[in-house]
Amino acid sequence: MVWKFSFAYYRIMKYVLKNMRKSLGSKIRGIPKRKKLLAIGAVPIIFLISLFLGAISMSPIVNLEAIDDLRPLSAEERILVIAPHPDDEILGAGGLIKTAVNANLPVKVVYLTSGDGSEATRIIDFKKIIGSKEIYLSIGRQRMLEARRSLEKIGVLPENLVFLGYPDGGLIHLLNKYYYGGTPYLSRTTGADRVPYNDCFNYGREYYGRNMVEDLSSIIKDWRPTIIFTAAPYDHHPDHQAGYIATLQAIEFAGQQGVEVYKYLVHYKHWPYPTGLYPEKDLLPPPRYSLSRQWVRLDLGPDVREEKLIALREYASQLRIPELGKLMRSFIRMNELYEKVD
Repeated sequence: MVWKFSFAYYRIMKYVLKNMRKSLGSKIRGIPKRKKLLAIGAVPIIFLISLFLGAISMSPIVNLEAIDDLRPLSAEERILVIAPHPDDEILGAGGLIKTAVNANLPVKVVYLTSGDGSEATRIIDFKKIIGSKEIYLSIGRQRMLEARRSLEKIGVLPENLVFLGYPDGGLIHLLNKYYYGGTPYLSRTTGADRVPYNDCFNYGREYYGRNMVEDLSSIIKDWRPTIIFTAAPYDHHPDHQAGYIATLQAIEFAGQQGVEVYKYLVHYKHWPYPTGLYPEKDLLPPPRYSLSRQWVRLDLGPDVREEKLIALREYASQLRIPELGKLMRSFIRMNELYEKVD
């Protein structure tokens, strides 16, 4: 079997060199035959090494026992979960929300966007290759409805869901070029330059980063949370990175410096591993961050895991997207992970 593998690579490289000869002409004619053969022989070795390193990058380094428990929630706790999009609150902190509700603790969830930038939803649900402003606004309304149904399943009061309605896919731009003044940010999907949904927290508010931070700050000042869960700055989705920055700015604006803040991760390459619905598996940190960060965990019992899955199923529009649906189900695990902000 090994010789077949090596011979296949020899033939591939011979073909590559032949084409290089045609394209490079005399530049390759001067390479000795022995060096060519050495190069060909190195290819399978490099390939195997890359496979080995790839396997390591997807393998957990620590076990769950090495991660401390999240501190117990007290009877005076007031919890705020900040989600860049509808569904992030369930993925990152759905078990925590259900645990708090079971303990009769007040929970509020704030959505920075309405998730109205989903091109996959446009294609799968609306059967449109080219989108329109109306379609993307419909997607936003659909996802807000899914959020209400999802949180209802785990007992969060309807009045404790707040939608800010800022542009999906544009939050990082709001915190940079469009922070304040000048022309407001224009959503690439809805075409809106201000909050377009009349059931949002501040309908008609222009798309500036400062406006988003002030809205969030106003909610924090009114809710007076003792503990906040928000997106991680090392998340691969720019909206999540912006969500973390906006959270810290809003806390400062609100003068709530004593509040505890925890980060949750959703988007990261090859993570969670394995992907798919594995409710009996532990959720471990990405290998790159498994030792370098101070993670804490919240263990979820079978009933809480089942309730989290029931809530997640309300996000049907996102679960219908094959790869995304598989990723979302990966967060139904034995535990959730957070990292405390120092």
